[in-house]
Amino acid sequence: MKGKGEFIPSKWTLLFLLLPSTMIMMGGAVVAPALPAISEAFPEASQTMVSLIVTVPGLAVTTTGFAIGWASDRFGKVRMLALSALITAIGGSAGFFLDSIPLILVSRFAVGVGIGGMTVTTTALISEYYTGNDRIRVISYQSAAMGAGIMFLEVAGGLTADIGWREPFLVYMVAMVFFFGIIMSMREPTTKIVKASGSEKWDRHDTKTVVLCYSAAFLGLMISYILPTNLPYYVSELGASGLTSGILIGWFGVCEAISCMMYRRISMVMDRKGMMVFSFLIAGIGYSLMFIPNSFAIIIVSLALIGFGLGLITPIVINWLSTVVTNNTSGKIMGGYSMALNMAPFASSIISAPLLAAASSSYETMFLLLGMISLIIGALCAVPLLKRKSATE
Repeated sequence: MKGKGEFIPSKWTLLFLLLPSTMIMMGGAVVAPALPAISEAFPEASQTMVSLIVTVPGLAVTTTGFAIGWASDRFGKVRMLALSALITAIGGSAGFFLDSIPLILVSRFAVGVGIGGMTVTTTALISEYYTGNDRIRVISYQSAAMGAGIMFLEVAGGLTADIGWREPFLVYMVAMVFFFGIIMSMREPTTKIVKASGSEKWDRHDTKTVVLCYSAAFLGLMISYILPTNLPYYVSELGASGLTSGILIGWFGVCEAISCMMYRRISMVMDRKGMMVFSFLIAGIGYSLMFIPNSFAIIIVSLALIGFGLGLITPIVINWLSTVVTNNTSGKIMGGYSMALNMAPFASSIISAPLLAAASSSYETMFLLLGMISLIIGALCAVPLLKRKSATE
């Protein structure tokens, strides 16, 4: 029950926590469909430099996430969220007006700072505004919004890229709507957070929990990112068109979103550690099934299992982290989470080539290796549970 004078989040508050969350996963990739046209417009720029337009925002989040978290703890999370939305709108749309790749890259770094700020503050505010089952419900909504944002942003980027290379940058102006909505619907949290243990004092158990959550977020997203970048090559070998690839990747995203929405129900029958084991094991089975060649039916089932398994990771991690944060640490802890989240795409691009080489350029074998990796991670997560069970018997 809220005390007198305490801020009570409304439906509008929830809406403007979820809308910025749509940019968390793929906010930097809105302009990806326009990269070929940008290369034509700037023939003197190398393809590597042009590709930085997509990757620099992720680098910005990785390098500034913790500092943004510290600033949100120090100066206020609602203020930082509003400022982040404003930076995203201005920095993102700046590419429409700029005529220099270096200047565009500077603006893209600003976009990353803005997206990083929205990642940190939306997640921290959910931890502070909501408790118990309400928090679990909202975390499920946020995770689903992150998945839905991938589809919305990619479609918007593709449609505007057909008009011209500058137009996709204007998609970021939607963050101005976020800015005004945040100002009108939110206030700084007034309820003091006390950890699930009943104490505000940080202990060794909290450190272990945070490290486990960061590791799970990093590994889960890294394994997830490898799929959409390699699946088109895999299905093209089966004679599938680019449209078929897009539909299959979309199916994967839908399964992730469904998984997020079911998190609340699953959490009623399984604890967080059990769900973590379940998530990686189900994803591992899904990846392993893709070793069976020439079967689109198997691919559809595999993508459903992978999406359902990996889709649970984000709400598990956010909810688990929310049990150890306090008002003075939520920004920093969620800042670290944001960094782990954005390091994953870089790591996936680095390990994809060696993994494919180890599989002798066979995508079926590469997916089997990913399945084995996911199963091993799930097994390692299960070890503490088995030890605890044997100790109680």
